[in-house]
Amino acid sequence: MGAVTAARVVEIARGYIGYREKASGRDLDSKTANAGRANYTKFNKRMHDVQPSNMDYPAAWCDAFVDACVLEAAGGDVDAAKYVLCGDFDDYTVASADLYRRAGRFDKAPKYGDQVFFKNAGGINHTGIVTRVTAAKIETVEGNSGNQVAAHSYLRVSPKIAGYGHPRYGAEANGAAKPATAPQGGKSDALAVDGKVGPATVRAWQKVMSTTQDGIIGGQSRASRANHSAINAIRYSADKHGSALVRAVQKRLGVTADGLLGPKTIRAIQKHLGVAADGRFGPATARALQKRLNAGKF
Repeated sequence: MGAVTAARVVEIARGYIGYREKASGRDLDSKTANAGRANYTKFNKRMHDVQPSNMDYPAAWCDAFVDACVLEAAGGDVDAAKYVLCGDFDDYTVASADLYRRAGRFDKAPKYGDQVFFKNAGGINHTGIVTRVTAAKIETVEGNSGNQVAAHSYLRVSPKIAGYGHPRYGAEANGAAKPATAPQGGKSDALAVDGKVGPATVRAWQKVMSTTQDGIIGGQSRASRANHSAINAIRYSADKHGSALVRAVQKRLGVTADGLLGPKTIRAIQKHLGVAADGRFGPATARALQKRLNAGKF
């Protein structure tokens, strides 16, 4: 597979203009059949099939459209496509933008083939592909734009534009030999949103909470570990010492700061992350945490 180019990604994106979101999972390959507003498309279905851990289907699909176009340009080579996108696929626009930030490839200067990110009062909320840049304007192709793939034009000074992610196109994207992320212990573009809390996730959590970044979650009593099915590859501190990370989280969430990651604390974390508060630290909770940490916050 040759290098993924901006021209090829733009060509693919333009070819999908007019594709309509579907009312159900039927006719996904048709541009116009079964049109509806239920978030079924060939793009998020394709990305969900490739990486179900953090590419949802059906779901809002603007970022899945970008990822699917890059994956198509890469000839289905997942590692090469992830390298172009600075480390991973993600259907959460905030986390996707953060991949570029972590790689030092996010700014306010548009380039042909960039991934443009839009914002509202709540922050980054939409994305697309830059198909043309002039002195005053940019042109784009965007998925999930009025329930379809559509072309748009914006002034470069538009307050709607949060910034641009610069994919690793061209020779630097000829990436079969380049991993999507660095080896464990080295610098990584982003956490893998895999629903498993290992040392890398703990270190990212510790960094956000301003505690020692040693990858040790600690503070788990033997009786409560059954509730922590997503936590793996962790070294535990002695129960009597608790955990500085857990205490910092508990203080943030307003629960008793005893440093023990028990069901009450897990439920508070789950409510904070917007997932079912069942008191068990399972994969859904872990994925929500990993997405939040990839956005640089908890």
